[in-house]
Amino acid sequence: MTTTDIRKNLNSILKAIQENRILEAFEKYYHNDIIIYEKGVNRVGKQENRTFEQGLASHTIVSDLKVLTLLVDENCSAYECIITFSTDQDTNITKSHYWSFQKWDQGLIVKEEILNI
Repeated sequence: MTTTDIRKNLNSILKAIQENRILEAFEKYYHNDIIIYEKGVNRVGKQENRTFEQGLASHTIVSDLKVLTLLVDENCSAYECIITFSTDQDTNITKSHYWSFQKWDQGLIVKEEILNI
């Protein structure tokens, strides 16, 4: 897989997040053995991560995603963004600034780490 392919796939994921279609992107671009690290928690495997993403998607409405930086080098990618969202339990608008780092294998993300800033 080329860096151009990875960049294209990553842009598709980001567009899906902007359009509240994260589950669709998750199914398409995340490996069955995905490991995601976030806030000191390791989620291992597609099923565990799917359950987490389903819970998030069912309660969160993204209103904006601004990508500040996007990097791709060989089989690694990273992006910095500010996401604006609300939840069905709280109508207040929340902004979150974070970096996300991915390792790719055969067109799928096998490892991801998310760091809130």
